[in-house]
Formats: sequence, C-alpha cells, structure tokens
Amino acid sequence: MEGNVGSVFVALEDNTQLHEWMAKLQPENNEFQAGFLAIHEAIIWGIEQNAVCNIWSDSISSLLAIKSLKTTKKTAKTVQTLLSQHPRKLTMTI
Repeated sequence: MEGNVGSVFVALEDNTQLHEWMAKLQPENNEFQAGFLAIHEAIIWGIEQNAVCNIWSDSISSLLAIKSLKTTKKTAKTVQTLLSQHPRKLTMTI
C-alpha cells in the first residue's frame, strides 16, 4: 500500500496468526480514519468469533477519541457502543 493509506489488523493467539484483515483506503482518508477502521474491524471479528479479545493499537489518537465520552466522531461512538455491548469479551489498551 505504498504511498496510500491502509488499514490492517492481525489476530494472534499464542504467537500464532489466526486472522489478517487489510484494506486500502481512498486517497482522501487519513491515518486517523485508518486507525479507527482497523479497531472497528478487529472488534467485529472478535464478536463474530465469540472470542475474548485484547485489542492493541498504535493509533493513540483513535484510542483517545474512543475513550472520550465527549467524542463527536461517529466511528468512535460506534466503537464505544460495541465495547459497551460486550464488556467481558473486549478490552482496549493504549
């Protein structure tokens, strides 16, 4: 995805890769949006797998927006809703 914005997440268990997801975003998208998208897709995958998941991200800005109760970002609010609906299955780490 050289020269473009991409989004990716990898699901691991005991250092074994279980799943990989990636997407090439439109030129008007930025890294902030890519971070949200990867987190969102990881959450959806975890829910579909009925797995207990720890989600790690290097997108500090996305994680802080998700953590904030005052966020105005639609994707952050969607992620907040998913996390609140599955509190024993999903955790986020900054």
